[in-house]
Amino acid sequence: LFSGVPSNFDDTQPISESGEISNTVLKSGKMIIAGFSDHTFFPLTKIWYNQMTKLGYTEHIVVATDNKTAEKCEREQMRYELAPVDETATHRRALWYQRILFCKKKVEAGVSVLLTDVDNDFHRYVPLETFRDSGYDVIHAYEGRFPVWIFKQQGFVVCAGMVWFTATPEALNLLNLWEASCSQGAKSCNDQVELNLIYLKVLDMDWNRTPEETTVRVKSNDENNGLLEIGMVGKSPVTNHTVKIWDRDFAWRGPFATEKCPSLENNWMTMQSGLSYQYLVEKNHKVKNKMQQTEMWQDYCGPNGTNREKGHENALEAAYKRYLERKKINA
Repeated sequence: LFSGVPSNFDDTQPISESGEISNTVLKSGKMIIAGFSDHTFFPLTKIWYNQMTKLGYTEHIVVATDNKTAEKCEREQMRYELAPVDETATHRRALWYQRILFCKKKVEAGVSVLLTDVDNDFHRYVPLETFRDSGYDVIHAYEGRFPVWIFKQQGFVVCAGMVWFTATPEALNLLNLWEASCSQGAKSCNDQVELNLIYLKVLDMDWNRTPEETTVRVKSNDENNGLLEIGMVGKSPVTNHTVKIWDRDFAWRGPFATEKCPSLENNWMTMQSGLSYQYLVEKNHKVKNKMQQTEMWQDYCGPNGTNREKGHENALEAAYKRYLERKKINA
């Protein structure tokens, strides 16, 4: 049987004789890319996993939230770990808590983690060493506007489903705060609300922002209008963790029907929001809809996407037709 985790993937070794995490990145330099999945999401997870492999990554694993997913990973020879989740706890807010707990345990063990949703689309290879050796304990991607009330006060929000944690005590300090905020009652929470609330109310952040970083915002007629485009850096005197936010073009979040696609040269990954209902082939199948969205994004914003062609009157409609033709589906 496929073991799920490579034989050299040992995250239990201490990096000092005392077993404590040092004040710098662990000498082992171990890193993983973690995507959580249950068995219902496995078809989409398999697409994500294979794409990461195609791009050249070897650090990605599936964090299986039920035994069925683990069995599927075994059959497909996909690296995985079982998440410590009760299979009866199907509510996604309980799973959001488990993502925080998983990252916390990995960082405690000296493993740096890129936490990503499996419906995030990666388009080119960027070595994880780029982030591990960046000097930042935590790196975030911009979200859209959720939670709106925090966006209105802070001017931006970050995404809970796309974040890098370097294995440092300072990153662990943030994870401890995040885990504590989500561990009340039945250990359920909205992880994105709690994360942004911590940044707004708890961390006393010192953001090193230039006028450009605070004023350059998206100008469009879609839902991205008014969002910050340029990333920023900062530090918290509460946790002592240094933080960076990626430029929006690098880790792009926006509507599927965006007026302007992210750049081909700089963009690493995209988190495009839902495709319009009228373009969904199977209207009431969430996973198949996300799979269609992943594939059709290439027709719309890929290197030869319709939204990159000058003078296209209805780029989204044209992308939809391309998708149907390629999949041999009758509209």
